[in-house]
Amino acid sequence: MYAKLLNNLETLNLEKMYSYVPTYLDTVAKEEISVLDALVHLTEKEIIYKNEMASKIQISVAGFPSSCNFNCY
Repeated sequence: MYAKLLNNLETLNLEKMYSYVPTYLDTVAKEEISVLDALVHLTEKEIIYKNEMASKIQISVAGFPSSCNFNCY
């Protein structure tokens, strides 16, 4: 079942969840976290990852040499 889960995550291109699941399953078991809480946490990690990747892609497509914030100036 574990292999099927990893295969499904890879098929769905859920890269962050795929990389995070092996260690997170141990944490869930030790701390007795509910399935719903675990899923919410994993999906939040994936959303953050997807947003970061989208931002990086937008910066590179726009032709900017790098990402910068107010601290850079």
